[in-house]
Amino acid sequence: MPDLPQWAWLCSAAVAAAGVVSMLRSLAMLVRNETTIHDLRRKVFDVRIRYLRQLIEMYGQEEPDELTHELAAHANNDAATETEGNTPDRLAQAA
Repeated sequence: MPDLPQWAWLCSAAVAAAGVVSMLRSLAMLVRNETTIHDLRRKVFDVRIRYLRQLIEMYGQEEPDELTHELAAHANNDAATETEGNTPDRLAQAA
């Protein structure tokens, strides 16, 4: 193996260190992004729960299971109309 001058070893070490630092930075960014996505999903879940509770309070039904089934049916109907390509004007006329 040929003897390398000291500057070559230092350059090789600097390149290797830069590679390690860039991999650690990529890993840190991945963790940060996953944490942000998780936090946003929790916020969306909390908002949905709060909205459902407001609907339950607004309708004032004593049995929340019935309301939950009604809301689920309503959500399924909304999803079905979105996939059919209906415009909002058509939906308003149908209601």
